[in-house]
Amino acid sequence: MLFKVRALPWRSLFRRTYLLLGQPLGRTILGPKANILSIKRDDLSNYIKTNYTADRMVLVGTGAVDHQELVSLAEKHFSSLPVSPNPIPLGRLSHPKTEFIGSEVRVRNDELPTAHLAIAVEGVGWSSPDYFPMLVMQSIFGNWDRSLGSSSLLSSRLSHIISSNNLANSFMSFSTSYSDTGLWGIYLVSENLMNLDDLAHFTLREWTRMSIAPTEVEVERAKSQLKASMLLSLDGTTAIAEDIGRQLVTSGRRMTPKQIEFAIDVVTPAEIQRVAQKYLWDKDVRHVLCLRHCSPFDPFLADCPCCGRFDRWPPRLQSYPQRHVLYDLLMRRNSVYGRSTIKIHLRHLRISCERVDL
Repeated sequence: MLFKVRALPWRSLFRRTYLLLGQPLGRTILGPKANILSIKRDDLSNYIKTNYTADRMVLVGTGAVDHQELVSLAEKHFSSLPVSPNPIPLGRLSHPKTEFIGSEVRVRNDELPTAHLAIAVEGVGWSSPDYFPMLVMQSIFGNWDRSLGSSSLLSSRLSHIISSNNLANSFMSFSTSYSDTGLWGIYLVSENLMNLDDLAHFTLREWTRMSIAPTEVEVERAKSQLKASMLLSLDGTTAIAEDIGRQLVTSGRRMTPKQIEFAIDVVTPAEIQRVAQKYLWDKDVRHVLCLRHCSPFDPFLADCPCCGRFDRWPPRLQSYPQRHVLYDLLMRRNSVYGRSTIKIHLRHLRISCERVDL
């Protein structure tokens, strides 16, 4: 199981996104391999005794269940369960608020054919009054995958920009909540490694637009999609029981589908603009990028041509009379003019154009 999880790039990327400088939310659910291999029978027994207590459990019955019979069975089978020394009511905080710290993490993995990028800001907890406005704003961006037949016809403006400019293979927006904080952001996958800066630029530009002028049409469409997805997820007694239990454990109460629908309906474009200004505008952002090495010339672009320093360039380029011109062209290599002119310089130096991904 551990190896299957590690093989999925998006799981590794999300783990790094949640990594909050040694804070509990940065720890993996499964734990390090060394810890898993060191688990003994006594460790499992102590864990069950510590965490499987009556004050930390919820018993849920859905469907054709007789309430009084369920209560009688619960008293018979669960009344002997121990209680924690210091029980905490369901939905209450049991620890200090987690601190969100913005940062940038870059991970090189030459085995990946695509780049994986996650951009996130601090979100809201389960009990926050901004929980549903943040969900609606996340639904405005939605999910997109170019392999879908209707990928170019989706309602999200970001999906139109990315699709028409071939900037990414797919993206998935997310709004993850915990007891006291959350993560709100987007996860993108792209094989267009030379235009990742454009991908991040247009994504953040759409985020900024939410703080300025979200349209009523996209808000209403997002609300309809969110209500449909939340109601369709309750398609059986098992899903309903899980939903009831999760709500009771996380918030201490259960919202009915009608209450959820009402909470979504009252969200307006002004409300979206308010939460965007509160949580997105000029806030700490965490970037996590995982990709392979793009081009042999990319590391050379960090050198300063103004000072005449080309220490990391190949010897033939260090002595090339027009190296400053070549540097400027490499910085603009995504343009047609830049690529064609670079090829002329490289042929003159007898360097293969494939080495610079042209």
